[in-house]
Amino acid sequence: MYSYELEVAGICLVYNNARYVRDSINAMASQNVNFRYKVYVYDNASTDNSKELIEEMYRRYPDIVIPMFANNHTDSWLAVIQDVMCNFDATYVALCMGDEFWADNNKLQLQFDFMENNADNGICTTNTLIRRPREESRFNSFKQEALLKPEDIFMDNLVHFSSFLMRKKVAECKENEYNFNFFSYIFLTHGYDYGKITTMPGVMSIIMEKNKKSEELTEADISEMSEKVRYLEIYDANTGFKHNRIVELAKDKLEFLIGLYKIDNGKVTRNDAPELKKALKENSYYNNYVAGLGFKDKIALKMKLK
Repeated sequence: MYSYELEVAGICLVYNNARYVRDSINAMASQNVNFRYKVYVYDNASTDNSKELIEEMYRRYPDIVIPMFANNHTDSWLAVIQDVMCNFDATYVALCMGDEFWADNNKLQLQFDFMENNADNGICTTNTLIRRPREESRFNSFKQEALLKPEDIFMDNLVHFSSFLMRKKVAECKENEYNFNFFSYIFLTHGYDYGKITTMPGVMSIIMEKNKKSEELTEADISEMSEKVRYLEIYDANTGFKHNRIVELAKDKLEFLIGLYKIDNGKVTRNDAPELKKALKENSYYNNYVAGLGFKDKIALKMKLK
């Protein structure tokens, strides 16, 4: 038996976000909507004063905010989301971290109306702004309503989960997916399996960054890419291999970038290098990668894989 039956449930995920959590919850709780709506605020055993601030926001919005506090920290946000969803029956779910904000008080209503009129859509997204201490930039800049293509979903990073309104069934995960923490990517692939994913124009979410992220790949990036390859194999099996073409293309891109990183950073032995270089040149993503390079970089790549 669910505690609440709702049209939309918002989930705010908090861990040591005392600096921003008031604004995050306020933006979620002050949405202008004409449907049943609650905001579940889950504190993942914060060690700062996030808990006290969440309780303060609950007192401000007692009819909307539902606080939840973990006794012990967990690294799996995906498992947390599944646990929170056990508390309600809702048609749609929207997410935000405790240091992110919704930038438009009409965000949910606009997305809800769109989803109600487009039953074949699994997710509706919007544009997102990146805010840093001394600058702002756009995560994406869709100027009109757009349908995401399979390559956009599986092979690129075009939309941010803080902008999502998704059907609850899209957010529901199998246990063999719980250990992966790139839940935005997981939900997008679920949305593709459901049907369509559409993004709306206008900035409706804001994410915070301390510094501009480097375009150079790091060990952490490579580790996540390797995990995505493993996830895609699980996803392929979970969906009966009906999306195998795009899954294999996505895996090829990830494996190409992983292999190139290994060569660039001396992570491959002399004996294994020839086989890896051959595999990279035969990879389906190779031509796409080369097409995006300038003349000098093309020559450098050719020499690197010689």
